[in-house]
Amino acid sequence: MLVTTKAGTHDEDGVWAEFNGAELLIARAGNTRFLKAVDRLEAPYRKKIATGKLSTEKSLELQAQAMAAGTLRGWRNVFSAPGEPLEYSEEVAAQVLRYNVELRDFVLQFSVNEENFRQDLIETTAKKVVGFLQWRVRIDPETELLLESHVTDDFVPRALLDKPELA
Repeated sequence: MLVTTKAGTHDEDGVWAEFNGAELLIARAGNTRFLKAVDRLEAPYRKKIATGKLSTEKSLELQAQAMAAGTLRGWRNVFSAPGEPLEYSEEVAAQVLRYNVELRDFVLQFSVNEENFRQDLIETTAKKVVGFLQWRVRIDPETELLLESHVTDDFVPRALLDKPELA
């Protein structure tokens, strides 16, 4: 099992996803920014939360604010109701998440799906590997022959085979 000892950049910075014509920059659920925001936002309401007396309205507001602080990191092609482009800010994102249930659900579902972040990591890693191999081949002609004799379709990671533009 391959594990890491530090957070990946995509965990907190996010990866781009499409939703209804918009592009959303979504970070992995449970990242450090999100958890810190939850702690900060819930602190004044700890007693109410513990006793189950926090209103649904306030709970949704806190959830939207935490998601805006740590999960939804940016967007492109998002427009307000009159059709004006909507600039991303944490405050605006919290309002958008609070009052647009389908968008909030999409961001939540995307952020908890590990495969969304794994695929981006695979593609990024594949680009680095291909770049390194190309660099090695240019430097040492003997390496090129060695690579040709040992690299087969069985050896090439599936992500590279599915992405001819990376080759």
